Amino acid sequence: FICACSRQNSKRNISITVTFWGEQNRRFFMERIKTAFERENPEINVILNHIPGNMYDQKIKTWIASGNVPDVMHVNADTYSYLMTKDSLAAIDDIGNLDNSDFIPQFRDIFEKAGKTYGMTYFFNYFCLYYNKDLFDKKGIAYPGLNTGWDDIAKIAQALTVRDEKGILVSSGLTGGIFDTLVYEYGGDFFDKNYTKSLFNTEPVKKALLWNKKLVENGSIPAAKDYESLSSLDYFQMNKAAMMLGGTWSITDLSFKAKDFNWDIAAVPTISGKRTVQLWVNGFVIPAKSLNKKAAFKFIAYLCSEKAQKTMVKLQIGIPSRLSLWDFYITQNTVPENKSLVKDSLPFFRPRHMFAQFNEAQKIMNDYTKLYFEGRMTLDDTCKKVESEINKILH
Repeated sequence: FICACSRQNSKRNISITVTFWGEQNRRFFMERIKTAFERENPEINVILNHIPGNMYDQKIKTWIASGNVPDVMHVNADTYSYLMTKDSLAAIDDIGNLDNSDFIPQFRDIFEKAGKTYGMTYFFNYFCLYYNKDLFDKKGIAYPGLNTGWDDIAKIAQALTVRDEKGILVSSGLTGGIFDTLVYEYGGDFFDKNYTKSLFNTEPVKKALLWNKKLVENGSIPAAKDYESLSSLDYFQMNKAAMMLGGTWSITDLSFKAKDFNWDIAAVPTISGKRTVQLWVNGFVIPAKSLNKKAAFKFIAYLCSEKAQKTMVKLQIGIPSRLSLWDFYITQNTVPENKSLVKDSLPFFRPRHMFAQFNEAQKIMNDYTKLYFEGRMTLDDTCKKVESEINKILH
């Protein structure tokens, strides 16, 4: 492992290695936490190992296979699921007592198995609707609110779509990953409860595809060819989209880069009053083969503490996982203005799917729905093909 720390203090007789990924602000935060933790725990030396995100998952799988593991690992949902299937993680509550009553209740669905907790985190992200206030004001359109439905959004998106004199799309009304949310709000899902069967060839999925394609065809949502090499966030930052459905992880980028226009966030729109807010959580875990589990537990407990999470909020890294800190987060003088949306969204949080083959399944869905939106496959053929291909990897 790469040591990113200063010379080890002679009094420190235990060393733990902590692996993580993230941008520069995340690295700065982890360095701050390391310094504060070592000050309060003079017997423990923390070695931080930052790894680029595109290499991270494979590194973890290599370590697990070799048995040469770090003591604390930052993992995403897919890697967490993979490690759980391999029985590669230690139960945190078998090592120490970490009261999780102050954390959002959905964490138990994510990190608990058979009454044991296998992961914790200091932050999370959820889906919301970003909107460009200046573009709304220019057209005299009211901002989206808690009671805004997807049919309302479709009308607003069409009104805010701009084409030049030749009919070429200049800016769209809406961008982002709306398809999954539509499926959930139509009452559907992509997989059965035990991840043994695809549910893609079902009516809720078909309704969501039809709704999405209609907006692609009228230009309210950019087609794949319009994106070129741009992401949804790029589109929104460049004033090429009036609204974007996406995760709160984009708040940090927007707060530093989108300074030439006013923006805010609103609740995920509804279908017939039903709202589903996708919840994305990455966790910190302790490998079962760690030789320093007690010290690793102390570090995770400190990382998830009130003190550490306040530091994280001040650095504008994310939303604190402790409910008791939400008022602190909301009252910070930072964008977005509507940070209290997190409280309105809590009852509707739905953790993203977590199983080892999720990335493969997601790629299958993306590849074939792209063909459908481009008019190269029919609705029925798309749904049948996706369901068939996903069932192959689930069995």
